Amino acid sequence: MKTKWLLSCLLVSVMVLCSCSSEAKKANELEQIRSVCNLATLEVHYNNVAKSVKKAGEGFVHLGEVDREFWIEYQGVAKIGIDMDKLEISTKGEKVQIKIPEATLLSINIDQESLNAKSYIYSEDAFFNKNPVNEEDQKSAISTAQKKMEETVMADKKLFQKAGERAKRLLEEYVKELGKTTGKAYQVELKN
Repeated sequence: MKTKWLLSCLLVSVMVLCSCSSEAKKANELEQIRSVCNLATLEVHYNNVAKSVKKAGEGFVHLGEVDREFWIEYQGVAKIGIDMDKLEISTKGEKVQIKIPEATLLSINIDQESLNAKSYIYSEDAFFNKNPVNEEDQKSAISTAQKKMEETVMADKKLFQKAGERAKRLLEEYVKELGKTTGKAYQVELKN
């Protein structure tokens, strides 16, 4: 009895799956592009230096302090790619039209492993009175350096062009390979 019920459920499931239209299947297959396109990004690795000066304090307590220069060397990664929410896919028979948005800066992050004891370099302190560089001073210097790095990346239009071209290539190859596996000869038209 239990086996017959299980077989009936299985048969109904197979019939439902088989009754999907080929257009719906094709649309579902092509929509899978969205899940793969995180590969359509460009990663740019960079070295950066955060430089700053901790000014000597004022007043009697800070008597004898000197300005302390310091810098922090580190590495990071900027990811450039396309916003998949803005990708538009339309099909007509075996013609697939993909409208690709312009590449954008997806993220810019510090490689935390690159920050170590050798990354922090400080000028000499005063002999009698110390002017220590604290964690807040370091964070502020890194934050400023990261903003400048982001501006530098954003100004490099060739990086965005490269990421966009790579996205086009990967999308076209993906659709053609998808067609091969499903027995279709998709004709891909890419638009910006």
